[in-house]
Amino acid sequence: TCTTLGQQIVNSGNIAAGSSKTYCAVVSSTTSVTQSDLPIWFSIASAINAQGDVIKDQVTLPQSRRFTLTNDQQGQVQPGGTAVYLHTLKNSGIVTEGQAAGQVLLGLQALNAADGFSYTLYFDANNNGLLDSSDPIVSDLLSTSATGLSAGQSIQLLVKVQAPASATDGLKSQVQLIVTPTGLVAGLSASVVQNTDLTTVNPNQLRLTKAQVSDELCNSINFSALTYSTSNVRVKPNQCVVYRITVRNDGAKAVDTVIIQDMVPPYTSLLTPPGLVMSQGTATVNNGQIVGNVGSLQPQQNASLYFSIRVNP
Repeated sequence: TCTTLGQQIVNSGNIAAGSSKTYCAVVSSTTSVTQSDLPIWFSIASAINAQGDVIKDQVTLPQSRRFTLTNDQQGQVQPGGTAVYLHTLKNSGIVTEGQAAGQVLLGLQALNAADGFSYTLYFDANNNGLLDSSDPIVSDLLSTSATGLSAGQSIQLLVKVQAPASATDGLKSQVQLIVTPTGLVAGLSASVVQNTDLTTVNPNQLRLTKAQVSDELCNSINFSALTYSTSNVRVKPNQCVVYRITVRNDGAKAVDTVIIQDMVPPYTSLLTPPGLVMSQGTATVNNGQIVGNVGSLQPQQNASLYFSIRVNP
């Protein structure tokens, strides 16, 4: 019944005369598939006499509209200071979204409107992960592209947070980034997705971000030259993912004894070499617990910890 899968095979092994064996095939589709019925062929051939057979099956994919939004973020600001959080919105369905005004709404909802924090949502027009003067304020997916967001495509959104000048040390504020599909597209509905950002007032203003990139061949060594994203990545067993964790001092004073901590994800192994790579400082790993000792960070300075993991077979 394929409830428990074994190792991937390319050979059936010996099958005695008059007997049979059962095999399980795992079929995956990309988010860009537009067909609902996909034909698939299975073949088998004897390595001894070349006798074989072929059967044709079909995979039926349900029609759907779906969004994914990554990730919840958190950071620190000084009284009167600002922080910017990066989010990635992906069209994980099968239809183009945002081709009409009001079809997909983008908005922010402060969880405590009386705390004095202000929030603004921007579209990362040049996709560089930074808030630039050319990045427009958005409230509708249509304003990010006149042709809409195609299946499998993604955009980056930036949430700018400003703390009131009167904010006290330790004050926390939360805001939700909410993507709201309205009505039907091609007769299909979609669910609301949201992220929550947490901002804490601290004179020593540190901001931590984590991004990743797939490395299917597990052969990347120059980690700093890769292009990272906050979007989820899909990899298969024996393929790799490279992570980048960056800490930035957005405050006005130097911060000492900065430490980055993370864990090797379950069912994966740290790829060594290259192991842990730091742009500044040193790093260690013990029983999957990763600790990066950055040291001191001057105002507006950042440091990154890189590591690659292989998905266990």
